[in-house]
Amino acid sequence: MNDRGRIKWSPFLIPEHKKRLAQMYEEEDDVKQPEIDEQMLDTLQATISSAIANRKEITITYYQDKRNKTACGLIRNVDPYRLLPPDYN
Repeated sequence: MNDRGRIKWSPFLIPEHKKRLAQMYEEEDDVKQPEIDEQMLDTLQATISSAIANRKEITITYYQDKRNKTACGLIRNVDPYRLLPPDYN
């Protein structure tokens, strides 16, 4: 017997339930913002400094809007006063 799971019952849901279910499924993918301790911060700074000095491509994963996002490329400089990524809206 093949069960279609959620799809099977979706015609019987009222719009408010559909909206809440969609919200719940989206929230399942939410990621808790990681805490960065001093040792991790030192490691990050060393890695970024090395990538700048050696002109090596680097992949950075950062947290934004309850999701982990990834940026790849070369780092030309670091602005210590800017706290947000350049594509942050």
